[in-house]
Amino acid sequence: MSAQEIPNGYNGYQRSDLAVDAEYLDLDENIIDTTTVGDEILEGVAVTNLGPYDATGVKVQITRSSPYPMTYLGHEVSWDAGTTWVSGDPSYSPLTDTWTIGNLPKGQVYKLVVHQQATAAGTAQFTAKVS
Repeated sequence: MSAQEIPNGYNGYQRSDLAVDAEYLDLDENIIDTTTVGDEILEGVAVTNLGPYDATGVKVQITRSSPYPMTYLGHEVSWDAGTTWVSGDPSYSPLTDTWTIGNLPKGQVYKLVVHQQATAAGTAQFTAKVS
């Protein structure tokens, strides 16, 4: 899901997008502002392999600020740049906040969206590190 696909405030959602280049292991940070307890918040991670080679053994580790006022609701993964989504895909573990991609061919974009519910008003931050 890209920032263009889910506008901020769409259906009560807050959106954030994190693009990480698997080849260069870039890291971006996102801020999520929650305004109302009970809002569903989407954390989005997109991993793109810009090449020139296929990447193997790719993992993404998500870290959240503490205290993080969210409760996990579910997740979905797209292995085709957001065309189709697999709900509850086992490649992501909400217990360890690790997304195990494995092989990422050059030119491909894989996406993860984690659904959470705000349990408190405030600001939260998450980062993702790809390895």
